[in-house]
Amino acid sequence: MIECVLAVAALLPAQMGEYKLTRAATDTKGLYSRKRAHEATLLATEEGGFSCASTSSVRARTRYVRKQRGCLFLATEVDPHIAPLVLAWSFRGYTFWLSLTKAGFDGDPKAAERRATRASEDAQGWLERALAPPHRP
Repeated sequence: MIECVLAVAALLPAQMGEYKLTRAATDTKGLYSRKRAHEATLLATEEGGFSCASTSSVRARTRYVRKQRGCLFLATEVDPHIAPLVLAWSFRGYTFWLSLTKAGFDGDPKAAERRATRASEDAQGWLERALAPPHRP
């Protein structure tokens, strides 16, 4: 059996929802913009897992991304060290972290959550195609 080895950077979609890739900051992280610079970040890591647990500064709840179990993290307070909204999910040995920056959050949690959900679903569709097994002739 021949396995296809794919660079993690190749997993970053050029567009997801309203966000367009402005530049790949590293091999595993892409910076995305909608109206302003750097409104969202997508980080792809080899499977590390995550815990969907709330803390005093972050409310967490289960969220599915195209049938993949994930977790939506929403900051309960303004903290310069954490993103106001993060959506994490796993797929085929990778964990994906979609973060909206303060610029992308716009102070509207409901609208930000809708944009993040749409972006994650588009990203997952891209990932499903990128990680699909090659067709045999």
